[in-house]
Amino acid sequence: MDLNLESFYFERDPKFSTNFDFKVAKLLANDMLAAYLNCELSKLKYQEENGYQINEELPPTQWTDKKTALGELIYSIHEEKSINAGMIEIKALATIFGRIFKVDLSDIYHIFLEIRSRKTNRTEYLNRLVKALTRRMDDADSR
Repeated sequence: MDLNLESFYFERDPKFSTNFDFKVAKLLANDMLAAYLNCELSKLKYQEENGYQINEELPPTQWTDKKTALGELIYSIHEEKSINAGMIEIKALATIFGRIFKVDLSDIYHIFLEIRSRKTNRTEYLNRLVKALTRRMDDADSR
């Protein structure tokens, strides 16, 4: 005699599934629901701690300098291990910056070769950044 303990016995097709298929489906559904709820709770906690939403629309931005300037920035951030403690591929980092600034950086390795081939002032953009920030701080100090 087949003892049926499942209350949803009539919802399953005996020719297609076993007694445990529905149980496994419920377990998987509960796991997915728990993962979703944990993700939503993390978003709420992050929003509460930082005062803004993760999914906020970013203001429209576009890179207006040379691609090599952005390349200098990307390679220096990667070399300094400033993102994910350096555990990110340069191509992935370039993709992130490319999306943010709406720039095609699929040729990031070629950009690096272009930067390396400079005879003088290999870090032209980074040097300009240092000067600009120093000037701003000096101006703030003189007020």
